[in-house]
Amino acid sequence: MVVSGQVDPDEYVVFKPPLANPGLDPVIHTGIGAKRVKAVYADQGLTRMVDTSAEERVGRVLDAAEVCLLARWGVAIERHYGCPMDIEWAKDGRTGEVFIVQARPETVVSRRRAAMLHRFRLTGSGESLVEGIAVGEAIGVGAVCALTTPVELERFPAGAVHWSTPTSTDFGRSVLIAGSCHRWALP
Repeated sequence: MVVSGQVDPDEYVVFKPPLANPGLDPVIHTGIGAKRVKAVYADQGLTRMVDTSAEERVGRVLDAAEVCLLARWGVAIERHYGCPMDIEWAKDGRTGEVFIVQARPETVVSRRRAAMLHRFRLTGSGESLVEGIAVGEAIGVGAVCALTTPVELERFPAGAVHWSTPTSTDFGRSVLIAGSCHRWALP
């Protein structure tokens, strides 16, 4: 649901070096997402979408111990496979248990050249039309062009900003896509 842009999730940022020391707090940022819907068990082992309560929307999904547990598992998985990994996890709504459900090599951040630092600065001001969590790291301004499939890329004007829902990685690197009110622009 997060990858497809259906849910604006909580965000936890962890600094890896202190993870090895249980006496230190490695969590350097926590952001509370809107979390308007969630998947719950349905009949015959399937899931269905339901609205979250007002309390769930403003509360954290994970406590500090669970964040650290997932971060330690993430470090162990990366060490095992020898490369940065995208790791998906789930929390059982009945038992509260946390599980790793999938891990695959990470394909966005790891492609960057390690010695390159890009700094972006927004120099103007204006009304914010949409906001969200970005996968890319850039700033862009331009006319909005909504595309639904990569086949439509030929009609995408240079310098435009693309917006779509749900989030899609099908468009490749030439156009950065945003969904669920995420903002992206051409690099």
